[in-house]
Amino acid sequence: MLSEVDHAYLAGLYPDYRTADIIRDGGWVIQWDFPNGYGASIACHDGTYGQEPELLVTRGGTGCYDTPITRDVLPYLTLIEAVETLIKVRGLPITDEGE
Repeated sequence: MLSEVDHAYLAGLYPDYRTADIIRDGGWVIQWDFPNGYGASIACHDGTYGQEPELLVTRGGTGCYDTPITRDVLPYLTLIEAVETLIKVRGLPITDEGE
């Protein structure tokens, strides 16, 4: 499980696009919505795989399972993997929802 410092670091990324930072189920969820129409949800709580961080790519506020990044939830992420994946989501081409 990521530390409170790691959570604070992630929560500080892309503050203009962060839409939620919720404490829940013995952990937390942070969500972003980017101008390209995509977003991400990074969660780490009692309901995530092994209580380890996982990332879901979103589009239009719901799970998106057809990006070049992944076709599923990315489980068991390290802090570096979470940051790298968030940067990739921010860099995806604009969708109809992002125009």
